Amino acid sequence: MNCENIVRPVELIPFTEKPDRVQKDVRNVATVPSKFAFWNKLTKFFRDVKAEMRKVSWPDRRELINYTIIVIITAAIVASFSGLVDVIVSGLLKLLGRLGG
Repeated sequence: MNCENIVRPVELIPFTEKPDRVQKDVRNVATVPSKFAFWNKLTKFFRDVKAEMRKVSWPDRRELINYTIIVIITAAIVASFSGLVDVIVSGLLKLLGRLGG
């Protein structure tokens, strides 16, 4: 196979003097927010969090107890199922180990 037939010359892209984009103002890019501005943003954030927490519909004591019981029962069922699957798979692997080796 001749490599001269595969390789083709590349066309050069002409260089333009002036870019299409506008140069950014250096003063706007190099500014650093002051500590005062940071403090204002931080306090505004916590005020917003406090306002949102007032909007939350909190469960009453009875609902909280019911949800806690449901979570504990669900976790116990999932743990039991996982343990059962683990015992079964471990037994099958031991059986295959005895048969094969």
